[in-house]
Amino acid sequence: MQDCLLHVPNANEESITDYLVWKWRLLDKRFNYISIATHSHNQESTTSGADFEMELWFVGRAFSLPLLFQAKKLVKPYDGYMRRLRYPNGSQRQLRLLLQYARLTGRHPYYALYATPDHTGGPSCNCVDATRGGVFVVELGPA
Repeated sequence: MQDCLLHVPNANEESITDYLVWKWRLLDKRFNYISIATHSHNQESTTSGADFEMELWFVGRAFSLPLLFQAKKLVKPYDGYMRRLRYPNGSQRQLRLLLQYARLTGRHPYYALYATPDHTGGPSCNCVDATRGGVFVVELGPA
């Protein structure tokens, strides 16, 4: 994932999500424990506020965990993180729509943050794994 973010810097969130969905479906071929559905741009902006839904099944299909994700690509230090989370135009409309849709559908809302390493501690820094990027998941609270 980190290689994709570093080597295809112009890839948008939807492209990264499509890549991840493909990888998750490849992993799931053997287990059949995951269901993933992506949302169209229109559905995201008018109905759900989400880029994709994921449902994880535990112990067969007796128990599932329905998740709802809004993806944000954060690719360099000070990349306007707060602006991205308050989308659009500082209104937080997307976040409010995501939380509302999560409540209506009984899903658990999360941010999926697609991030590259932005560590600048220099060669003498002893930070562990500070150069790693990838997908970071942030819980947004109960549905």
